[in-house]
Formats: sequence, C-alpha cells, structure tokens
Amino acid sequence: NDAGREPAGTASNSTAAASPGLAATARFNLGLAYYNLGRLDAATQSFETVLALSPDRDLAGGARQFIGLIAGKAREDRRWNIELEIGRERSVNISREENGEVTSVGDQAWVLGILGDYSFLKSGPWTGTAGYALSQTIYDNVSAQNFQSHTATLSFSREFKGFEAGLNYSFNHNTLDEKNSFGPLRFRRICRSFPARHCTQLSAMIF
Repeated sequence: NDAGREPAGTASNSTAAASPGLAATARFNLGLAYYNLGRLDAATQSFETVLALSPDRDLAGGARQFIGLIAGKAREDRRWNIELEIGRERSVNISREENGEVTSVGDQAWVLGILGDYSFLKSGPWTGTAGYALSQTIYDNVSAQNFQSHTATLSFSREFKGFEAGLNYSFNHNTLDEKNSFGPLRFRRICRSFPARHCTQLSAMIF
C-alpha cells in the first residue's frame, strides 16, 4: 500500500545543518516522492519546508507550483462547497428591477449571501450537482424595499471529446417585503447548456 510507505532518501538533520541548499534539494525530492505516492499532505509539508529553507532559489518556484497543484486537486476532489458573505451597501436611488419600481429614496442596507452546492454524482464523464443560494437585503429605514431571494438549482452534465453537454434547472423565489403591495415575486427558470445555452423563464407576481 503506497499510502503508508515512506519514500527513500529522507533528508537528515545533519544535511540541513551542513547546507540549506542541499537540504532544500533533498526536501524537494522528498516532496516529489510523496506526491507520486499520493500522500499529498506530506508532499505539501515538504514543499513548504523547501520555501522556508531556500525561498529565493529556483527550487522555490517549483515548490510553489506543486503546492498550487495539490490545492487545486483538493478543491476538485471536494464534493461540497459553502460560501458566506456579509456586508454593507449604500443606495442613492433604490430600484427593484423585479417589479420595475424606481424610487428617489436613498438608504444603507445590510447584505447577506449564503451559497452552497453538493456534487452528488461524480462518475466517469458524468457530473450531477445540487445547489442552494440565499440573498437578503435589509435596509435601515426603507423596510418596504427589504428583499430576499431563494434559488435552488439542479444540474447534470457529461463530458465528451472536445465539448461538454448539460441540463440545468433552477427555481427562484423572491420576496419583496410582504407588507408591501407588490407582494412575493416568483420566478422559474429552466436552462440547457447544449447545443447552445438557452433559458426559459416563467414569472408570476403573487398578490
């Protein structure tokens, strides 16, 4: 089992003490060995040691490249992703394209965003992903313009030689402060990505 094996040629402390350059070379070779064995955590540690021992040498550039490759592979292998955003925004003329309203009122608002997706299918050329996104805008004074959006998505795709085909479905439910006369706004959207990206949207205003 390669995962438990120790590669030959481990750098010794005496080598490191004698020459940082030799120690960096040994650590770089050790990182390569770990990388080829699939022991990515150990490989990352070895390449980071190379940067600490010899940050200005040519080996440092190679070590950074391998650290980037390992990080990218970890992102590709991960099935889930969660992002959170929070911030403040200032609007001098609050408008809402969902209902065509344009006001002459300015205000500040808290903006919250939560995005998550899960790849439930990763088998050969096939990929299936489900996602959910929440967006919330809360104004300090103009509460009638508080806006909340929920979006659920489901997508399937298949890779072929030279291109990728897929089908995406998304359901979007938007709410413009329920006390406001415009009431909740709902949007449904169905998209396909092959042969050309095209979306069909159905919208309805619920009073």
